[in-house]
Amino acid sequence: MDKLAHFRYCNYHPNSNKADIIVDSPAAAKNADNLPVGDLHMHTHYSDGFFSPKEVVYKAKKIGLSVIAITDHDSVNGINEAIEAGVACNINVIPGIELSAMYGEREVHILGYFINHRSPELNEYLKFFRAERVKRAREMVRRLNNLKIPVAFDSIMQNAEGRSIGRPHIAAAVLETGSVKSYLEVFHKYIGFGCPAYVEKYRLEVNDAVAMISKAGGLSFIAHPESIRDTTNDTVLFEVIKTGVDGIETIHPSLNKQKSMYYRGIAQEYYLLESGGSDFHGGKRGDEDHIGRYGIPLEYIDAMQTRLVA
Repeated sequence: MDKLAHFRYCNYHPNSNKADIIVDSPAAAKNADNLPVGDLHMHTHYSDGFFSPKEVVYKAKKIGLSVIAITDHDSVNGINEAIEAGVACNINVIPGIELSAMYGEREVHILGYFINHRSPELNEYLKFFRAERVKRAREMVRRLNNLKIPVAFDSIMQNAEGRSIGRPHIAAAVLETGSVKSYLEVFHKYIGFGCPAYVEKYRLEVNDAVAMISKAGGLSFIAHPESIRDTTNDTVLFEVIKTGVDGIETIHPSLNKQKSMYYRGIAQEYYLLESGGSDFHGGKRGDEDHIGRYGIPLEYIDAMQTRLVA
């Protein structure tokens, strides 16, 4: 890390010290315990995660991370709590979000970083989108009931406790009925794309998602790019890049070393910023060991901040 980069980083992270930072590869920076420094893809119970924002922050701190982003699906309700927890335990929390969007018939998730989570326009959209999620959940429950799966919409809503409701809440309810043997079976058999109880989401176009993040003062990134590839066809990915995204995730549990390097090459070719993280949810996903295994070096965060002030 050059002196200017270190200066900018330490101004954003005043407790940083160059002696605590060891960068031993371009793909993964490590701290003194040989762990990634930043995880910019984490979820809380305000969307489909299991833990509270405070708990997520403390888990990241315990692992040794110094920077995280809370990126709940279509929700910013957990950010204030996470920031407060971060101040208490000396870990930096970047305000983020993961927006669900569509490009043609392909669902694309767009991560937003450094957003103004108090933006009136952003929050007005999120309020509308939460209402659309409720409508979708109600219809999925109706279809499940027609399939003789005894789930109750009111019970699911109660368990969601006013948070952004989604398929994970429905899957948990179906699992409790004993109609399936596993959480994932609910998706594969009933509520996954093309399954009998699946209902399409409200359609937000990718370019609108990118514009929304930009208006909220943030940077937009393509999340888990492997999910929008069609075997070896990158047509959709390249079209999404053309919408004006700022970057792409190059480190993610869905990417092995070879795939990670492939997307790093695309980032360099198209002058995109890079990001990454564990995509941590917790609970039935059993992914706690992802925290600390998938992270980003300080240079990635530094590059983001440089872009923000450019």
